Amino acid sequence: MYRQAYLSILLAVGFLVLQCDGASAQQNWAKELFVETQHDFGAVSRGSMAEFHFDFKNTLDKDLLITKLQTSCGCTQPSIAKGRIAPGESGTVVAKFNTTSFTGQKSAVVTVVFAEPQQAEVQLNVSGFIRTDVVVEPAEVNFGSFRDGDAKPVTLKISYTGSGAWQIQDVRSQFSQLQVSLQRRENTGRGISYEMKVGLKKDSPVGEFRERMTLITNEEKNPTIALDVIGRVEPDLILTPASLNLGSVPKGGMVSKRLVLRGPEAFEVKDIKCKDLRFQFTKPEGKKALHFVNVQFSSGQVPGKIFESIEIQTDLNGGNSATCPVSGEVM
Repeated sequence: MYRQAYLSILLAVGFLVLQCDGASAQQNWAKELFVETQHDFGAVSRGSMAEFHFDFKNTLDKDLLITKLQTSCGCTQPSIAKGRIAPGESGTVVAKFNTTSFTGQKSAVVTVVFAEPQQAEVQLNVSGFIRTDVVVEPAEVNFGSFRDGDAKPVTLKISYTGSGAWQIQDVRSQFSQLQVSLQRRENTGRGISYEMKVGLKKDSPVGEFRERMTLITNEEKNPTIALDVIGRVEPDLILTPASLNLGSVPKGGMVSKRLVLRGPEAFEVKDIKCKDLRFQFTKPEGKKALHFVNVQFSSGQVPGKIFESIEIQTDLNGGNSATCPVSGEVM
């Protein structure tokens, strides 16, 4: 009798363990979509624009739907630009550190709640130390939007209100495109100040960048101060929209779309290509700085997902081209 009861308990425990393992596996699918799930801002100055982008990509064959973002501490404000992410698309959960209202060592857990394709939660961990004795103006190195080679240098003032022995000994970054000069100013009545000029080399990769710069000081306890470096290198060719979503297309149906292609000067569209022969195009003629490309998709009789790309080749700068991803489904 005791043995039978003991076996019953073991079976019940085993069943609960299997249930927990199953629930854990269901949760893991969402966590695996994220590139990173934790970030340490390190030491940052009060009032600085400390943000981190938790990037993820929908590698599934169904839409993702994020319905809620929760934070365990007011020191971190999460946000997301778009809650529904189609297959193949990427998204970002932005965690903004509140360096104005909070000081000292802070940490937060941001919970991302998924409703589709099934219920799941992902926890993103954020931490950092907000200093009150260091002020950086402006609060970040922001180059804005520019074409390659046209970035204007950014000048920052770094003020320290502590001991006169304080020094910035080095400036480091993994972003090799930066050019930095640092000049120490005379001691003021309230401390020490530096002027830092940050420029950008030519041949920077096209697209948005968000990097970090670290000031190395002679302090023993908190020797580093982190700064965000952001900007966007605009391509010579700008394609609108950046991607096409055809939605659900019935068998034997047809969808028409239009792409707008802009350049810095007049150019000619030489060719438009797509591996999927169900796509047909009307190639614009002549040299213009603005072209309209008509896209027509004939679905045929075979159902299935659509994951293609359209490449538009031009004569700009010796042959620049623009690519537009296309998604949808034939029902």
